[in-house]
Parts: sequence; C-alpha cells; structure tokens
Amino acid sequence: MGKKYLVTKIESTDDGKEDYFIVDYYRQSFVFFLIGLFFIVVIAVAKFKGIRTIISLIITIAFIAFLLIPSIERGINPLLSAVIVSILATGITMLLVAGKNLKSLAATLGTGVGVAISGLIATFVIKMASLSGLANTEAMILWGNQLFNLNFKGLLAAGMIVSCLGAVMDVAISIASSIQEIKIANPSYSGKQLFTSGMNVGNDIIGTMTNTLVLAYTGMALPLLILISNESNPIKFLNLELVVSEVTAAIAGSIGLIIAVPVTAIIMSLMVGSKHKNG
Repeated sequence: MGKKYLVTKIESTDDGKEDYFIVDYYRQSFVFFLIGLFFIVVIAVAKFKGIRTIISLIITIAFIAFLLIPSIERGINPLLSAVIVSILATGITMLLVAGKNLKSLAATLGTGVGVAISGLIATFVIKMASLSGLANTEAMILWGNQLFNLNFKGLLAAGMIVSCLGAVMDVAISIASSIQEIKIANPSYSGKQLFTSGMNVGNDIIGTMTNTLVLAYTGMALPLLILISNESNPIKFLNLELVVSEVTAAIAGSIGLIIAVPVTAIIMSLMVGSKHKNG
C-alpha cells in the first residue's frame, strides 16, 4: 500500500496501440535519501574536510563516468584506462583531502604501483585460467549488443582494479601520514628508521584491510556460497568462471594493497629523510 512502480510503455507498430507494463518498484527516492544521509554524516563528523571528501568522491565518480567508461567504449585497453584513471583519481583525492604536500605525492605513487601490480596479476590469471569476462548477466548483455565491441577480458581486469582502489588508497595515505607524523615528533629519525616505523604501522593495517577486501567480495557472493556449502563436492566450484573471477579480484586486490605498504613507506621515508638532510 502506498508503493510506487516503474512503468514502461510499448507502442505497437501495427495499430499504434499502447501497452503499459510494470518493470519494478520505484526506488530512486530511497537511493537519494541514502546519498543525502551519507553527505550529512560525513560533513557532521569531518566538517570542512568532509566537504572536500565529498568533492573528491564526486570527481572520482566523474572520472569513471566521463573518462574510464567512454575510453573503454572507444576500444582503448580497459586495463590501461583503469590504471590511468585510478592514478588521476588518487591524485585529486589526495590533494583535496590531505593537501599539496609530500604525503599526498607518496600516497599517490604508492597507490599507483599497488593498483598496477593488482592489474598485472589479474591479467595473468585471466589469461592463464582462460577467463572470458562473460561470467555475469551484464557482460553477456553487452556481448550480445552489436553497438559494443569490447575487450571483456580487459574489462574484467579493469573492474578488479577499480574495486580495490579505495582500499589501496586508504592504506597508502595512512602509511604516508604516519611517517610524516613520526618525522615531526622525531626530527632526528633517519630514512631507514622512518621506513621501519612506517612498516610497523603498515603491518597492522594489512591484516584489517585485507580482511575488508575479502569480506566485501564474500558478502556479495553469499547466495553462491550457500549453494556451494550444500554440494557434496564443493571444490568443483573453483573451476567455475564466476567463482574464479571473484577469488582473483579479492586476492589480486589484496596483493596490490600489501605491495602499496612498502612502496609508500620507501617513497615517503626517502622524501622526508632527504628533505631533512637538505634542510
């Protein structure tokens, strides 16, 4: 009672008669409500930095909508496009959230290396495991649409990169920020000592963030996991492309996240250490 529905109109080409069909519930108002609630909470907690966070999120979405997707549709390698867009989005996010400083640069470079490694691992597995990139319904629809001539294997790898970008970015800025704070508190620390401290922080972050990535994919695949749990030989599901794709995304993203820790720590400790020596 009180529900709204999404209705579509189909007009007959023969007699001009119009037919109307209910497609689904009208839900976009609830989506806008959640988005508004998210913005309010972010601004209420983070104040001015929250506003900058929202701006960076909007810019990242714009990069994906107006740069990544059109480039893929034009036939540009999806993996290359995803890496470039990820680096651009990371750079803008770091500048808006952390400011124009060394930790933003180190975090951007660390994130770039991390997502690139994830992309290479994903590409390797996709090739060696003969993944087609057509494991889900949306990909099959695109494949059957003559308007699109896409590289579905590259599209699968690109999706894996984009899905882990936020976690890798979070780890990179955490490492860079911690090293900067350690340097401020201990100006006499050498680059090696800063790197060691950064790695100590990074080792603690790796466990929780890796769990974050794996649990995110697991949560989306719960119906499939329930099906697998009721099979007499569940190991056979590791041969299904849908399962292998999800496992690859989780592991490739986790490896990229882990790699971003030492890379960011090395870059940041070298820059801060050299700055101290030159000063």
